[in-house]
Amino acid sequence: MKGEGINDLKKYLSTGKSLKVCILDNNSVEFLTWVRKSISPEKIFSQYDMILIPQWVLTEVCVVIAKIEKVT
Repeated sequence: MKGEGINDLKKYLSTGKSLKVCILDNNSVEFLTWVRKSISPEKIFSQYDMILIPQWVLTEVCVVIAKIEKVT
């Protein structure tokens, strides 16, 4: 369910079944960049039914990446 709209998200959450949801913040994303060579993302995220990344986190990460690319 990648990039679906809010209505699709509401339908998915209201199915009545128990879901494991992971919500990433900027600190989680930073931590994951440090450990990605030691622990695969698949191993970390395979236990979740849904992974949510708020728009503000995505925006912040993109800004940081752009700054790094500009410097290098």
